Amino acid sequence: MLVLGCYIKFETSDGKKYLELLNVNAVEINSSWKNLTDTCKITLPRRMKVSENGKAADILSVIKRGSKVLVYLGYDGDLSLEFVGYVVRFSADVPFTIECEDEMWQLKQNNINKSFRAVNMKTLVSEVWKGKSNVLDFDFGSYRINNASSAKFLDDLKQYNIVSYFTFDQEGLPTLNVGLGGYDFRKIAVKHIYNMMINVVENNLIFKTKDESKIKVVVTSTAKGGVVISTEVGDFDGELKEVKLPPDISKSALDRVANAELEKTKYDGYRGTITGFGQPKARHNDVAIIQSPEYTEREGSYLIDAVKITFGMDGFRRELELGIKVN
Repeated sequence: MLVLGCYIKFETSDGKKYLELLNVNAVEINSSWKNLTDTCKITLPRRMKVSENGKAADILSVIKRGSKVLVYLGYDGDLSLEFVGYVVRFSADVPFTIECEDEMWQLKQNNINKSFRAVNMKTLVSEVWKGKSNVLDFDFGSYRINNASSAKFLDDLKQYNIVSYFTFDQEGLPTLNVGLGGYDFRKIAVKHIYNMMINVVENNLIFKTKDESKIKVVVTSTAKGGVVISTEVGDFDGELKEVKLPPDISKSALDRVANAELEKTKYDGYRGTITGFGQPKARHNDVAIIQSPEYTEREGSYLIDAVKITFGMDGFRRELELGIKVN
């Protein structure tokens, strides 16, 4: 029988104090390219005490707003880093909860005023984030960041079908990803097998054909002189999805945005969620290979749009929201 294990480390912002935990009531982590910010909720006994200079102390003497947190989870002592972020708030409820956000929380703490005429997305992002990044090569025309935090600027890009999210490596170092519809940085090489009869605990899946989803995508921008340029893809009689981009966007860029939006809807395959165990360690933008002995014709590989991790007395589970089919 596998034994659950966790290791959680909190560090004060000045690095002078830290706290290590090996037991908690529960952990819940939500991660997706659809959301600007990944979150983690840690539940502890309210009366939990810690040792500080050899004396008992309240846990809040170490854990502060802004404290860094690293969460490792696994089985039989084989733990993997599942979340890196910062403490943002506490709950006075019993049991005691600590709510955390990923690196995006840091980008909510500043304020920027800057305007650009013709600018590439890589240049725009470099104004709000100086660390490692993966950014689509996209000429964006004119743009203004008007009295907004770095995170607010990135969130505003969603109206143009451009999403932003952080990932991290096993050392906890963050990378900011900025791409179209979440699939610019798909990790096709990272695959996880989910057999519906073996390691899928629960599923909420519906199989649909691409003909069942009728959608028409129209993407527009305004060129010099006020001339509107546009691209239309999809079904003539489909549900309309409109995307308005900033001025001076090229026709090829409009085509790219339109096809990225259409790709998310038009495919034969499953929609919904599956729930597996803590292993395999699937993350969003990895690939889930669905094996279904009862319906072999419906087997296939899907990008993972979102992952919800739960850990505690009820076990270690990983719920995956499936995205587009990749083969």
